[in-house]
Amino acid sequence: TLFLTLASLRSCKRCGTLAMKCLKVFRTRWGPRTESSVVRRRIATLSIKEGRLDIAAVMLESERTLYLQKQLWRTQRDITGGPSPRAFTRLLRRPTGKIFHGRGAENRKWQGLKRKL
Repeated sequence: TLFLTLASLRSCKRCGTLAMKCLKVFRTRWGPRTESSVVRRRIATLSIKEGRLDIAAVMLESERTLYLQKQLWRTQRDITGGPSPRAFTRLLRRPTGKIFHGRGAENRKWQGLKRKL
């Protein structure tokens, strides 16, 4: 819902600053799980539009930190031989069907945003 709420700020003059304030309010009220990759990307885009490169840099750094942390967890799980996160879930589709999570599209959008900085 925060992602959709931030979409209305595109026409504002101080869109990046307002988006960051909105994120802080959502984070204090509903917890840190409201901040996803798409929310960080939208805030970075709005702050670049406003000219606030400091906010964009903060969002970019938090995305980079989260990416490195996920890589570390994945490596740790592979080394220790822990179960995959989907090992015990019931398959809802046929086993031959592939399930894509859309991370490729999200990564492409982040790369385009990094080029703007």
